[in-house]
Amino acid sequence: MAVDYSGDVPTIAAKVQEFFGVTQGPLIAGEPVQLMLLSPADRPIQITSDLGGFWTGSWADARKDMAGRYPKHEWPEDPGTRAQGASESSPGDSPMGWLGLVRRSRGGVAGTQGRPLLVA
Repeated sequence: MAVDYSGDVPTIAAKVQEFFGVTQGPLIAGEPVQLMLLSPADRPIQITSDLGGFWTGSWADARKDMAGRYPKHEWPEDPGTRAQGASESSPGDSPMGWLGLVRRSRGGVAGTQGRPLLVA
């Protein structure tokens, strides 16, 4: 996942399934990152800095819409407590947390061989 610094606030755009099992998004310099949650077709579903609030609020309506458009995908009722896939873990579960996933997106720093550079 790349962090886009071109706007007013740092933003991460990723498929909503990447955040299943996570209730708090990443922080940069102690501030929440804006998340652009995408459908399987990479279309925006929601833009939020409050992932937990999204899961308990407007996710129910978004879930119905996504389940109708993309029936082959899983759309859990409570994705904040359900990690994507049985063997996958969320970034927030690892000791490095979100640090291992973020990188600068425009003319910034990237890791070697496709691996992101850690951002502190």
